[in-house]
Amino acid sequence: MRFLRFVTAFTLAFLMTSPFAVADEPVRTLFVGVAGLEAANVSPGVLSALEDHGAVVMNLHTRTASPDTCPVDGWMSIRTPGNAIDYEGRQSHGGACRPSLDVIFEGEPGTPGRAKVQGFEQITRGVKWPAQPAAGVGVGPGAALVLASQSGEVASWLPAPGSADELGAVALRTLRESPGNVFVDAGWVDAGMNATDANNGMANIADSNNADATAPAGPTGLSADQVNARIEAVLAAYAQFEQQHPGQVRVVLASVGRTAPGPALQFGAVTDATVTGTTSNANSTGAEAVTTSPASVPETATTGLFYSSATRSAGLATLGDVRDLVAGEPLQVQPMSVSAAHAQLADEATHALAARSSLTPFFVAWGAFLAIGVLAGVLHFVRRPAKSQAPAWIWRNIAVWNALAFAVIPAAMIANLLPWWRLSTHPVLPILLVFAIAAVLVALVRSSNQPVAVLAALTVLLVAVDIVSGTHLQRDGFFGSMTLVSRRFYGVSNRSYVILLSAALIATLPWIADRFPHKRQEAARGVAAMGVSVLAIDALPFWGADFGGPAGIIAGFGIAYLLVRGIRPQWKHVAWWVLLSAAAMVFAGALDARSASPSHIGLFWKNFGSPETLTLVADKARDMAATFAGHPLIVAAVIVAVILAVVAARFARKLFKPREDTEKLTFTPNPHLEALREATPPGLAAVAAGIAVGALVAVPINDSGLLIVVDTVAIAAPALVSILARRLQMSRTHCTESPQFDA
Repeated sequence: MRFLRFVTAFTLAFLMTSPFAVADEPVRTLFVGVAGLEAANVSPGVLSALEDHGAVVMNLHTRTASPDTCPVDGWMSIRTPGNAIDYEGRQSHGGACRPSLDVIFEGEPGTPGRAKVQGFEQITRGVKWPAQPAAGVGVGPGAALVLASQSGEVASWLPAPGSADELGAVALRTLRESPGNVFVDAGWVDAGMNATDANNGMANIADSNNADATAPAGPTGLSADQVNARIEAVLAAYAQFEQQHPGQVRVVLASVGRTAPGPALQFGAVTDATVTGTTSNANSTGAEAVTTSPASVPETATTGLFYSSATRSAGLATLGDVRDLVAGEPLQVQPMSVSAAHAQLADEATHALAARSSLTPFFVAWGAFLAIGVLAGVLHFVRRPAKSQAPAWIWRNIAVWNALAFAVIPAAMIANLLPWWRLSTHPVLPILLVFAIAAVLVALVRSSNQPVAVLAALTVLLVAVDIVSGTHLQRDGFFGSMTLVSRRFYGVSNRSYVILLSAALIATLPWIADRFPHKRQEAARGVAAMGVSVLAIDALPFWGADFGGPAGIIAGFGIAYLLVRGIRPQWKHVAWWVLLSAAAMVFAGALDARSASPSHIGLFWKNFGSPETLTLVADKARDMAATFAGHPLIVAAVIVAVILAVVAARFARKLFKPREDTEKLTFTPNPHLEALREATPPGLAAVAAGIAVGALVAVPINDSGLLIVVDTVAIAAPALVSILARRLQMSRTHCTESPQFDA
């Protein structure tokens, strides 16, 4: 307990004294929203303007309820958390994004006035829209949406001009004349629409005084160059206003979604209010003068990557972070130049896209590889179980094949340290790289008495270090969280949970074998110690922050502990499991809720019972239920697997009881049973049972649902088959080769 308190105090002290710079809270916010702008297509002019203003840049993960975030979804998310998604727009456009918004403007040209978003009730169907309208002045269709009341009414709004210079002039005039926040929709990058069509890519605005008259509400189908030009114009307007009214406005630039199909990281930036005294040239557009080169920023400004506590990563932010920045949340910055930060963002965006496009081919290849190995082992055992029926080299090859399939897991984490996506984004390259690293790992452990256990220990070490250090190995790795589709980017994901549970239990086999059967209590203590370590890594909020993990880990390691000790599980052990699981979850939540930057666990307990937490629970339940409803074959397979597991457990208890009690094998005429009993090392049945129980307990708790069972089988089966195959190799009577685990 003293050690735990020390670790907790040290970690909290580290977080409180982190080197991230904190900026002062601004007075007002100029929000510049766009769509379809990524780090790869941000213009040098925009980057130069941001550099001049001491901006902090970021990649935006724009997922709401779906990984594909349309511009309308993103604009709604600036106003409200939760599932902000335009279902009606997708349905009416064949699954594609709504290409534009229609706004009824009731004011005078050039003057902010009342407006109404047409079809607002349909757009926000299923969205929990705030009861009170947001304060501020909007320019353009997206800004009308973010300022709308529950009925779609906007108190102060202007249409966005088609010209970039005119947009800058409107932004400058609005900053001067409006005391509150200003929201500007600078345009949506074209994703199939013709930017030079009859409407010139404009959303329509109807004049309430003339129902037949229409005028552009704002560009929604532009090229990236056009959107960049409009951003530059708005930033130039801000620069001129900042010279006249220094230190009053924060600028938040965010690409809130994209009309193109498929997710991609969007670009964002924020610059705090700064005191400048530098003049710059200006040219006139209409009645307004707008600077063409932003004012230079003071030397004290800190440029770099935005650090988000929501992602625990520098350079990666969410729409929730953007919403907080608009509300005046202080900045945390990892200092570097804007050009260097932009280069890193572009590289990470390329990695994210390459990893996502390679994910399905990788799992097809790996799944086929491990299926061949597992089926070969099972079928060969069924056909030729006796010692005289199969030479040792067959079992050796089966053992190596399955060990290679298991070694793919740590190899994938190691491969993520190598920037393969800079050479090629084709899926073949990372797949070959991972299998090559796996082959090297198998070759390195071939002389070990228990090579699979060594690979498992390496896997546990990689996962543990990764979780404690911030999960950079797992992010956009094949067994980690995909940046483009995940909901969070730190701690233990559902697949990481399965890997940690399975690998940690398998890694205890050498310890058990050295102490079995004379020191069973000591062997069980080793299993318990591993379980406590895994539980700490998984559950502590500043590491794994896994809300549902403790119940599965305690159950899995608990059943393994009992079986290694030779204790028959009883109902009282279930009560102990419930008590310990609840205590672990409450302790982690209470510890996290007291921290300055709580994780999702601490926020859940802090806001327990609020609409946001109820929505979160409903989303989790929906995602978990979808794994049942959408995969009937998986449901049937799991039911069969549970039945077989129960039968196998009862069978295994009878099969291994003589050896555990008397160290003596009883004769059986069945060659399969005789070979299986001889091949099963001490503790393997307990480890397998622990893995199965830990996975099954996690099914109703996590949103992955039945997919956890699939992951568990894919991860653990090759390891277990390899262990048994190697034991069968060593026991063959006609084996003339060395029993060494040759690769």
